[in-house]
Amino acid sequence: MKPIKFFTVIFALVLLAVLALGVPAYAQETPTPEEEEGPRISLVPPSGNSIITIVGEGFYFYSDWVRVYWDGVQVQTIPDYIIIDGEMGMFLAIINVPPGASLGPHTVRVESEYYDYSSEGSLTESAEATFNVVDVLGPMGPAGPQGEKGEKGDKGDTGEAGPAGPMGPAGPAGMKGDKGDKGDPGEIGPAGPQGPQGPPGDSVTSPSIITSPPVVTGISILAFIMSAACLVLLILAKLKKWVLG
Repeated sequence: MKPIKFFTVIFALVLLAVLALGVPAYAQETPTPEEEEGPRISLVPPSGNSIITIVGEGFYFYSDWVRVYWDGVQVQTIPDYIIIDGEMGMFLAIINVPPGASLGPHTVRVESEYYDYSSEGSLTESAEATFNVVDVLGPMGPAGPQGEKGEKGDKGDTGEAGPAGPMGPAGPAGMKGDKGDKGDPGEIGPAGPQGPQGPPGDSVTSPSIITSPPVVTGISILAFIMSAACLVLLILAKLKKWVLG
């Protein structure tokens, strides 16, 4: 069933019920004699959170237009063009509670405009009623049984590498390794540059002229040999230093 036909059926049923039982059966309050002379509306039901049927009475039946407002904002009605019928100035209209309406009381106002021949101008009349929006959801039911385990999904993509963590403490020292084999001797390096020449030695002046030839003894020969050996070692040390750098 389409929405338009559904609301049309509701509209027809409510109209028949109101005409059969009378409007006072649905009125929120019993109107006073002064109120019966002017326009007034009743809301069916007076509270809820869905469809509201507006029953109007006492409106001028030659009205040019009829509009419905929810908290001052005009809302769509069924039918779109509301017709006021009969000398009692009755009409029926259906509206929906606006989506997102807060819980609590809200003002529904109906305005109509008609031409007044006595004053030769347009006049506006209105009536208001209060609709209370309530939460119709019941308490939460018990949790249902656990469902069957689903199939294993595909492996997701590898995420980006996270930041490097802080450096941990140093581990214990390892055991001392075995002594390595002796390496091959290295090549002899190039000879270093020759050192500067030393200063000349002091000259020895004999205190007297030896007129007789020196006497060669065993001690003199040993001293000569030792002096020669020292001279050779000194030369070898110089050569080593010069060769090895």
